[in-house]
Amino acid sequence: MSQFPVEKHTNSVIAVELAMQKWLEKHKEQTKSTVQVVYHLEIEFYLTDLFLYRSRPDLMLCGRTLQGLSPSENLFPHTPGHDGIPCRAQDFLEDVQEKAEEQGMVISFRTSKKIPTHFAVELEVKETANAPEERQRLLNILFDAEYDHDLKVLLHPQPFAGFPASAQYCNWSLITENGPLTASLRFPLQCTGTLLHFNLLATELIEKHTGTTAGNAAGAPATNAAGALAQLEASLATAAAGLHCAANKDIPAEVQAYREEQHALQLEREVHTLSQMAINHFVAAAVRHQNLLLENIRGLKKVFPEETFTDLASTQFKALEVTARYVNELRNLVHQLLDVWNGSPASKEEAPALLEEIRKRADHLEMIVDNSLWPLPKYIDLLYLE
Repeated sequence: MSQFPVEKHTNSVIAVELAMQKWLEKHKEQTKSTVQVVYHLEIEFYLTDLFLYRSRPDLMLCGRTLQGLSPSENLFPHTPGHDGIPCRAQDFLEDVQEKAEEQGMVISFRTSKKIPTHFAVELEVKETANAPEERQRLLNILFDAEYDHDLKVLLHPQPFAGFPASAQYCNWSLITENGPLTASLRFPLQCTGTLLHFNLLATELIEKHTGTTAGNAAGAPATNAAGALAQLEASLATAAAGLHCAANKDIPAEVQAYREEQHALQLEREVHTLSQMAINHFVAAAVRHQNLLLENIRGLKKVFPEETFTDLASTQFKALEVTARYVNELRNLVHQLLDVWNGSPASKEEAPALLEEIRKRADHLEMIVDNSLWPLPKYIDLLYLE
């Protein structure tokens, strides 16, 4: 896979600014304003304990949890006047802020209202043409700081099922020395190539509204500069809203091939990781739990008479039956998953559905099995830093 086309991105920024300059010259007489493209980048992420992260094979190998009983999003109480950020996370954010300022970067943080370890860092890009490099510098600062605080930054779009997703965004706008020219447009960054793609779309739209290309995206021309600008902003907003669809359709063939390859590799990692976790962790913990139930049942039988024992042990028998059923289903599903994965390419399409079925059984077992026997850190441990 080739590196990001820095020169093409720089040229795309210049093209937008030149196109908008021509638009101003057409709609505003005797203007000497200089147009500039402005980016404000947002990167959302979760923070979790480094030791707990290393205790989860799915997080380490796949970047997201393949099993985990999702508690309520309102699990963490909110105290008015207190943001609820754990001390370790606060120290991490302050460290990142300091290191960014040392490199001349202007950043700020936003905290989730529901999850105390879900954050967003906002970067004010000074040189728009260098946005990909500045974004990478910011990511390097985050990754360098995590080990100093025994924390792990999770950038996967959905590291925890049932909780808010993470994403990366760009707030795109045009300004002059007199102030903002257009409203800020916010669109998701699937990759840094999205910046290049939107600049190409914006240049084409501005040229159409200026009348330098065939066709007019605005329909009937506006009678004044304010109306023409409103039409242009509406077209740009429509392009930003549908950018993810257009980006998927118009990306180069080599980029599409790379994404498909990465998706296949990710699915393969998840298949083998969850299969091993199911047999070596979940089934093993469930069997130990069954042994505890059997020991308890034998103890009840020794202490109580037959009539009382039958009544008191009924729930234990039920728990034993449910646990055994989930153990058998997990084993069968894992064997089925591996058979599908090792079969024909067409059969591999069944893998995602089987992964979800395995997860459902494992999540039920997490709720049933004694907490001291469960082998992996749970969501409440991963999401709350103490």
